[in-house]
Amino acid sequence: MMVADVKAREDVKFLFSDPKGMEDAVNGFMGMFDREVFDAVVADGMYGCAMAGVIAAKLGRGFIASCHGKVPAAAVKKGMKVVVICSGLTDGKDVLDIIHDAESKGVTVLRAGFVFEDLSAGARKNKVLKGYPFEALVSF
Repeated sequence: MMVADVKAREDVKFLFSDPKGMEDAVNGFMGMFDREVFDAVVADGMYGCAMAGVIAAKLGRGFIASCHGKVPAAAVKKGMKVVVICSGLTDGKDVLDIIHDAESKGVTVLRAGFVFEDLSAGARKNKVLKGYPFEALVSF
């Protein structure tokens, strides 16, 4: 299964279990972030953490896993620049919690990436992430 074949949230597990699909997903994220200048990737969710780890390693950046919408204070330094990778974008509130928590610790969030975006949940329409550029590998 390739990125273009993902039509629903349930398909993501098949994308990641296929070596060619995983490579396709990694290439998609590389295209999102390879021009950014940042110190670390902040990740959330099972698929987001999988992608973030690979992207951080490929780009020679740090990896920080968030937990319950919080970025571990010991893992960040004031003035750091980060990108955020999450499993999915639904209403946007979860990723906004992560972004605000990172910013409260003096971190600059440059952009966010999602494995999938569920358009019916309304984050894009409601502009909940206004001011934060973001992309998703797939939208449905």
